[in-house]
Amino acid sequence: MSYIIPARDIDIARKQEFRSLAIESLIVRALALELARNRYDFVIRDLMPQDLGLPNWGINIGPNSWISATINRQQVVGIYKVMQLGLNPTASGISFRNSGSTMAIFNLESCYGGLPIIKNLAQALVSPEAREVLVRMVGPSEIHTFPELGAPMEGYFSEPIIYNPRDFMTIALTTSGASDYLVLGGFVCEPKGITVI
Repeated sequence: MSYIIPARDIDIARKQEFRSLAIESLIVRALALELARNRYDFVIRDLMPQDLGLPNWGINIGPNSWISATINRQQVVGIYKVMQLGLNPTASGISFRNSGSTMAIFNLESCYGGLPIIKNLAQALVSPEAREVLVRMVGPSEIHTFPELGAPMEGYFSEPIIYNPRDFMTIALTTSGASDYLVLGGFVCEPKGITVI
């Protein structure tokens, strides 16, 4: 079972490891499903909102299901992180389901860090000069805990959430409002020529 790790708790090298794990997991799954003969017949590309039936990332999300989509018959999809870009986030959790079975549930609140404590100060400090003061106060590695300042909340999954071809994906939020602006980090593994040559 996968768990979420706040981005503030891991360095850049570890973040790259999560990306690499997601890519390798997709290739292994796609080979097992015989979507191509060998790993060099696949293209790995960034997950786009259109792959999930969305017009774009970060649409304002209410308390109902956010994404419901059927995965393309020649694609394997892997999601390895979630980012919250909203100015007043209310999402406390996110769940990933496949045809009604829950694959993973994550507590997003653990990734917000010091946001509630300093939110009013962050809102008051809108100029670039004030941002620099805040960076000096909390340190450059902690500035990402303030979405108001343009840096997202990020949470990395210890294991990627992987959907097979034709899986029915549902991603739902636990939220009290409609001001959440989420982006999923992931990849699509598909045979060459489906989307990219």
